[in-house]
Amino acid sequence: MANTDIDWVGSVNGNAGTAGNWSPAQVPVTTDQIFIGNNIASAVNIDAGLTTFNGFTAFDMSVGPLMTGSIGTSANALQVGTGTILNYNGVNCPFANLDIEGCTKARIYGTGSQENALILSAGTFT
Repeated sequence: MANTDIDWVGSVNGNAGTAGNWSPAQVPVTTDQIFIGNNIASAVNIDAGLTTFNGFTAFDMSVGPLMTGSIGTSANALQVGTGTILNYNGVNCPFANLDIEGCTKARIYGTGSQENALILSAGTFT
């Protein structure tokens, strides 16, 4: 299966598991390249469907500076899946809580200036 670039737009609500929140309008699958605030600006918080990517393997997720909404909640992290390569440059994202357990690589380029702008949980850095 070919990789598809999938962009978060948040057109319907804040649920990562809702097809209408992505462009093209489909819920990402494990082989997709997921972009949040890289190519399309969005101020919609991703605060539901936080386990949508749990069980995904070997995919890329990028968070870019066009994301001005929050990712996850203080109580629940967005789970990024095993084998994920995470590229994070969420300098305008006010809050992100990401569960990176099993993440292959995490590249952190910039975070917001707010306290707790980026929380990485359940992962091990080596």
